[in-house]
Amino acid sequence: RYVVTFTAHDGEFNPELRVEVEVLETNQKPAVFRSFSEQDIVQIKENEKLDFWVESEDADDDTLTYRWELDGEIVSRSSESGFMINHDAAGEHNLTLVVSDSELKETRAWKIRVENVNRAPALALLPLTVREGELVNLSLPMTDQDGDPVIYSFASPLDEQGRWQTGYEDAGNHKITVSASDGQLTTEDEIEIIPYHAFLSRFP
Repeated sequence: RYVVTFTAHDGEFNPELRVEVEVLETNQKPAVFRSFSEQDIVQIKENEKLDFWVESEDADDDTLTYRWELDGEIVSRSSESGFMINHDAAGEHNLTLVVSDSELKETRAWKIRVENVNRAPALALLPLTVREGELVNLSLPMTDQDGDPVIYSFASPLDEQGRWQTGYEDAGNHKITVSASDGQLTTEDEIEIIPYHAFLSRFP
């Protein structure tokens, strides 16, 4: 409250007057003055970590709360945080920050552009047991975890199609190299194929 004194003059009298002025407090919006990126568009690759943070203040010293949303889903309620970008996130995403003092809020938004990262095809080759004289025919996925077509190559005695017609002299352990390529990256592994004598099939 403030008391203001003034006079009024009508040419004859000069009375001194006073008026009381009450200034009501007005809530001020939170202010964001620094953040993890000053650019509206943030570039990042799959399998990288996105660290985000903000520095803010409130002129009224009100307690501030934070809400980070990625594509509409809350990912953090702290002034700083981070998360890993997975291998299925290629494309454009929306990151939004809301800073609030419970009455007023300040909002910031960024476009997160995630670049696709190619992964080498994965091979999980388990040992294969067959009888002598049986046809080995490997059944392998035609696409990898990125959805890319996979081309296989096989060491002998497997043919180009991953097949092997075993004979009656092939009993034993055969470790055979298998290669898988998506046109850019190649993975190699060994598969163990074990033909056994038919008359031994009754025994464990």
